[in-house]
Amino acid sequence: MPITKSAKKALKVSKRRHAENLLMKQEVKNKLKGLRLAIAEQKSELKSMVSEAYSALDKAAKKKYIHKNKASRLKSRLAAAVKKAETSEKPKAKKATKKSTK
Repeated sequence: MPITKSAKKALKVSKRRHAENLLMKQEVKNKLKGLRLAIAEQKSELKSMVSEAYSALDKAAKKKYIHKNKASRLKSRLAAAVKKAETSEKPKAKKATKKSTK
């Protein structure tokens, strides 16, 4: 237990920051998980979910919960996954192929 006045204050600050970090961690994980599930299920509301996930990552990077490059990397991978999901939704025209006769 802290004895000095400054140590007591430091403990209060530490507890508050810990609680805020846990909330940030939970929010980021929930947004990313929800978006990944939506991509897998090919839901229609991907655009709004992407912006929410980006926002959560940006806030986490701004508050230095995660490094800014990690946030950027995650956003890039999410964008690629969304793009892949959107292109796979649309039916592709089958390409005619020649069969070799030997």
